[in-house]
Order: sequence, then structure tokens, then C-alpha cells
Amino acid sequence: MAALFAMKAIRESGVQLSKKVRLIMGLDEESNWRCMDHYFTKEPYPIGGFTPDADFPLIYAEKGIFCFNLTKPRQELASAPVIVRELTGGNRVNMVPDSCRIVLAVDGDAEAVAAQIRETAAQENVKHLLEVNGSEILLTVEGLSVHSMAPQHGVNAVVQAGKLLRVLDTADRDTWAFLSEVDTDGERVGVKMTCHATGPLTCNLGLANVNEQEITFTFNLRFPVDKTDADMLSLLEQKTGPIGFNVTDPGIANMKPHYVPLESEIVQTLLKVYEEVMGEKLAPLTTGGGTYARAIPNAVAFGAQFPGQPEVAHQKDEFWEVDHLLTCTKIFAKAIYELAK
Repeated sequence: MAALFAMKAIRESGVQLSKKVRLIMGLDEESNWRCMDHYFTKEPYPIGGFTPDADFPLIYAEKGIFCFNLTKPRQELASAPVIVRELTGGNRVNMVPDSCRIVLAVDGDAEAVAAQIRETAAQENVKHLLEVNGSEILLTVEGLSVHSMAPQHGVNAVVQAGKLLRVLDTADRDTWAFLSEVDTDGERVGVKMTCHATGPLTCNLGLANVNEQEITFTFNLRFPVDKTDADMLSLLEQKTGPIGFNVTDPGIANMKPHYVPLESEIVQTLLKVYEEVMGEKLAPLTTGGGTYARAIPNAVAFGAQFPGQPEVAHQKDEFWEVDHLLTCTKIFAKAIYELAK
């Protein structure tokens, strides 16, 4: 909205531009970017640009995004006193799961098993709801959802569920132990790393689906700009293969890292615009997020989040203050003029 009104302001001001200005609006940014793929089969790429989908002063590098499944067949269930019949968690792979639902079948004293779960939950600080219906236990573990570009700020309900299941006398205990140890820097799956530009890799276990035949955990990695998908796949197979997992493709579009040199004209121009409007000089940023800047070789993310603003994107009750909207419009209008004059 700010970019659209900035373009309107430029047109109504009557200033002369030497370049064409386009507003390209996508509809598939949270999924597979089919909109961008289609658009650029019909229209030429711009010579550069910005997307108002991140932070000020600007973001010049974005980590690569790699999604994968870890799958394995279930072990023999019949002889286990406690059977995990079902485990489901997460809504999207790019969000930390805030809920995980587990159905347990108990051959024996279900109330005793429930008491064991409650005791472990108190020790591990796991928020949960528990209901006993005869020989069945319905367990819901609660977490805190945040975007997967910074999963360390959330509480993963699926990982928390693993902490409760690993102490039970059940089949697949090795899997529940693994689940409880999944971390946000990728060490447990063998991909912990960092680079000078974009910093450390982040790892989010975003989806879990366990039935009586198969276990499937779906992950979202944000990896440094000096690595590739092939690097990730090789490391994952080396680490998880020996413990019985297969690494498979979940059918979610991966994204190569995106990098625009700091000395480039577009980076320097936009940094200058922000400094002139806001009266402060700030260092450019990098991110683990994925923006439409990746769709254009010479594009960066420019706004609209101001430094110090609460981060509410992708969260409940997302909002934007009107004053920030108007300030962004001023910044974007000046940026469009400086790039296209």
C-alpha cells in the first residue's frame, strides 16, 4: 500500500523520470512463488528494484531456504505397553509449531501413564492438556509460534512433545529421544554452520505426522549464502541415515541464497534515501527470511519494519501503525525518484 501511494505521489508531482517504474504484486510468496515464475515468462526482468517486505535500512543478503522430510517406518507396536497411535503438529513448515496432538493407547494402567506424563511435563516445563478416556490418552502440547527464520524465539510444541514421549515405555523410543533433541541451529541433524555475511544457519521442525505405519518430520533450513542445496542434502544424509531416517523431498520449493554487493548502486542509493528521510545512518542487514527480492537479480528488501518496532509479522493480531505507513510512503517515493530519475 505504501509503495502504491508512493508511485501515485510521484506521478502527481509531475517530476520527470528516465526509467519505467513497475509495481509487481505477487500472490504466492508464502508457498512456491508460481506467480513470479509465470510473470517473468511474460515480462522482462527489471534492471533492479526493492521489495517492501522486511526491515529498514535494507537487507542485501538472504539465506538459502531448504525444506526436507525425515521419514522412517514405525517399529513393531503390538508388544509395547504404550503405543503412539497418532502424532500431528504444525500448520506450515515455515512456522514454529504452537500445538502438537498425540493419541496414546495404553495396555495397562492409563492413569499411571498420565501421572508419568504430568510429572515429566513439570520437570521439563512443558505446557500441555491431557485427557484420559479408558485405555486412551489424548495429549495436546502447547508451544509458541514464530517465523522459521528465527525459530530460537519460539517454543516448538513438537520438540516439547518428544520430551514427554521419550520417558514412556513405547516403541520408537529412539525416535522420541531424537525428537526431543532437535535444536534450532541444526546440530542434531548435522548442518550446524555459519558464514561472515548471513551468520548462522537456522533449523525449524515445522510439521510432524506420525501414524501407525510411518514417521514424517518436515524441516525448514535457512542456510548461509556460501552454501548450496546439495551441501545441505549431503550433510543431512550423513548424519540422519545411520539412525534410520530417509531424507526425502516434501514438494516445497527451495530457494537459493540471494546476495547484492554492498557497493552496488542500488544498495548505496537506498541507504542514502533512508538516512536523508530518517536522519540516521544505519548499517545494512541480512536475513533468514525470504522476500520477493530473490525474484530479481539486482533487488533488495527495503522496509517496511523500522528499527525498534515490535515484530508482529506472521503472528496473531498483526497490525501496522498509520504513522509508520505514512513515513514508509515518503521513503518509498524518494527511493523511486532517486532510482528512476
